Formats: sequence, C-alpha cells, structure tokens
Amino acid sequence: MNEPWHSTPGGYSNHNCRCVGCTVANSEYQAKRRQERYAEGVPSTVTHNASTYNNWGCRCATCTDAHREARKVTR
Repeated sequence: MNEPWHSTPGGYSNHNCRCVGCTVANSEYQAKRRQERYAEGVPSTVTHNASTYNNWGCRCATCTDAHREARKVTR
C-alpha cells in the first residue's frame, strides 16, 4: 500500500480502494462538500424534489414531501 493515492478521496473514488484510510478520507471530503453546498443555498435552476432535499439540504414543503414519498418506496 505504498501508492501515493492511498488515504485520499481519489483513492476511494478513482481507484475503488476501500481501505480504512481511503474510506475515512472520502467520508470527510463528502461531509465538507455537503456543508459547502448547504451554505451556498439552493440554486434557482434546481428543481425541487427528493434529490434537492438530500443534495442541497432544502427543507421546503415540496422537497420534504418528495423525500418522504421516496423513503416510503425504499423501505
């Protein structure tokens, strides 16, 4: 495991490595990106649905209802 991409988000996503280091690095990166997206707010070009609820943190009635319905299907 001396490859330079180990313990990086790229190791997880580009090399499909699931070692602890790559998994943790990817989780931290995704959490940071999610917080950045939430801070930016929902762009006006985004359609409000379950995806917007998950990806942008929108909690308007349309997104909340769509998310609730989507969860019923996946349970």
